[in-house]
Amino acid sequence: EYFTSIYSQEEIYNYFQRVNAIPLFESGAIKLRYDPKQDRAVFMVEREGKVIDAIGRSINKNDIKWYRYGRSGKSFLYNKMGCGTIVETEDIPSAITVSYNYSSMGLMGTDLTHEDMNDIIKFQRCIIALDPDAYSKSIKMAQRLSPWINTRAMLIPDDLKYFNPDEAKVIIDGT
Repeated sequence: EYFTSIYSQEEIYNYFQRVNAIPLFESGAIKLRYDPKQDRAVFMVEREGKVIDAIGRSINKNDIKWYRYGRSGKSFLYNKMGCGTIVETEDIPSAITVSYNYSSMGLMGTDLTHEDMNDIIKFQRCIIALDPDAYSKSIKMAQRLSPWINTRAMLIPDDLKYFNPDEAKVIIDGT
């Protein structure tokens, strides 16, 4: 209720710009806010066009880097219309970078919940692209999902948020 516009703080706007979120926000594809009480850049978690949760990233070195506002148990999901492939990433900025070319999910860690699985199996194919240090967890996730969906784990060179959307696509496509 007390969240404000991302335009109210230059530092927040700049953060969202660095993580490739502004074009998606300005097109209405994702919802972003600023939490002035905790000084966080906030990503709204939606399902079927309704906000069900929010996840905030500390901007000023707060002890807690990420903060979940609700109890939905759902990860950040961007459903790119007409795209049957979803890419799972470890965090929301990586999911946003990937979302220019694919549907994406930012897990906020390396655990796959039942709620996340229910969202993922609605797609035709899943690519798990966790950070390189979590590749063994990617393989285990792929094994867990494989009975329900065509899934593969991939070893990426670095966290996808450090690439621009076109570079991330080349990495995921393997070309």
